Order: sequence, then C-alpha cells, then structure tokens
Amino acid sequence: ATWAGYLITKVKHELASRVFSCCSIMMKHDFKVTLYLLPHILIYVLLGCNQEVQHEVYAEIMAVLKHDDPLTRRLQCNTSDLSQLSTQTVFSMIDHLTQWARHKFQTLHAEKSTNKSNKDRRELKVSSKDHEEYQNVTRFLDLIPQDTLAVASFRSKAYTRAVMHFESFIIEKNQNIQEHLGFLQKLYAAMHEPDGVAGVSAIRKAEPSLKEQILEHESIGLLRDATACYDRAIQLESDQILHYYGVVESMLGLGQLSTVITQVNGALANRPEWTAELNAYRVEAAWKLSQWDLVQEYLAA
Repeated sequence: ATWAGYLITKVKHELASRVFSCCSIMMKHDFKVTLYLLPHILIYVLLGCNQEVQHEVYAEIMAVLKHDDPLTRRLQCNTSDLSQLSTQTVFSMIDHLTQWARHKFQTLHAEKSTNKSNKDRRELKVSSKDHEEYQNVTRFLDLIPQDTLAVASFRSKAYTRAVMHFESFIIEKNQNIQEHLGFLQKLYAAMHEPDGVAGVSAIRKAEPSLKEQILEHESIGLLRDATACYDRAIQLESDQILHYYGVVESMLGLGQLSTVITQVNGALANRPEWTAELNAYRVEAAWKLSQWDLVQEYLAA
C-alpha cells in the first residue's frame, strides 16, 4: 500500500489521479484493493512519467524479482509467503502491461488503416499521442530481462510461466541453449517431467555435473543413484548442508530408515550447529521405526 500510494503521486492524468487518491484510504485497510488497483496505477504512471520515475519503478520491480533469501531456500527453492506475494503481484502488473500494450497496438493498427483515407490533423494528433503512450509502456516492458522473469517464476513455482519467459529469452537474445541446460533441467524436474529431463540430457554436449546427474536420477526415480551422487558431493563439499538434505531425503524415499538416523547422527557429530535443520529427518525415521525412546531423545534435542 505504501508503494501504491507513492505511485499515485506520480500519476499525471488528472481524472485518474483523483480516482486513485479517493481509493487510497481503502488501500490502507484492504490489501486486495491494493493488489487490484496496482496494475492500473502503474499504467497511468508510465503513460506520463519521465525517465527518473520510470527508473524508480524498474528498480523496485527488479528488487522483487531478484529477491532470494538463502535462509528460506532449500533444495526445492522454497520462498517466504511475503516474497511469493510480492513476486505474484509483479507478475500481475507485467501481465496487465502486456495486455494493455497488445490492445493498444491493435487499436493503433486499426486507426492507421482508417486514417489513410482521412487526413484530419486532429485525428493524427490523437493518434500520435496514443503511439507515444504505447511506446512508453513497451519500452518499460523491454527493460525487464526475460531470464530474470524466468528465474523468478521458477522460484515462485510458476513453472509454466518460467518456460514461457525462458523460451522468449532464448529466442529474443539468440542464446546458445547449451549454456542454459542446467536451468532447463531444473525446470523440467520441478514440473515432474522425466521425459523433459531425459531430453535435456540427450542434447547436452558437455559432461553433466554432479548436480545435473542428481536431478536426472531423482526425476526418473533412481534414488539409489541419486544417493551415490550425493555421497560423492558430500566428499567434495562437506560443508554444504544441501547435500545432506538430499542424501537423507533419498534414503527416506528408499525406506532406509536406520541409515537415515546413522547419517544424521554422523553429520551432527561433526556439525552440531546443523541440529535445527537436520533433526527432523531422524525424528521422522525413528517415528516410522516405532523407536519411541529415540523420538523423545531427538525431540528433546
């Protein structure tokens, strides 16, 4: 609501500014109203703003899209509710801008066809103003990188949107897809598309990394192979807790409950500061084994 209120002060259109100002009171008490009005407010800001204001809006949107809190991110790239809401709001704004630009383009194209037979200066002046407004919005949309949108979509679990932005990035920037197969494989794995993951592996020319091998094994259910890769990753990077997450989750999936307890106890013996992160795994394993004394011991930890 604070940012929406600031944007309202940048609206140059007199009637729109008055309407949004009247709504600002409701926006302070009902965030749904804010979410609904924000895309419309942004449109009117971009129609009449200077480059400084446009840069401010761009910087704010990019800050949201690039936000990545490592404390809330695990193997599946979980994000906080606030981050999710902020990112989804940005997506709705971008969608609204894109839809507005598409509609304006169609209108301008129709007017251009009509004006070929009508040389009225007033109509040409209006058409010129509409074209300038259209350019303002499309220039702003072009500022936002498609690869950034793809990564933000992936982080928000909007996988279909991530595919759309990723394809636009590859086509518009004429990118070599070999350089981005890692992200594409993660995307297919998150979408539970084993055929897509296998397809990425088939077109990869370079030797896959351990992480890429793990993704492929997990996507097609080869948890033993994934566990072996995680063990190798732990040997190479013993200070990375993500590898321990992966190996114990694979073992849980295989039903190797006693091994999970042994693995977690061994890790915590060397890294007691990881207790809060890994303790839940051995609690789950002990519970499934009906070893209630261990459950109480681990819960007390």
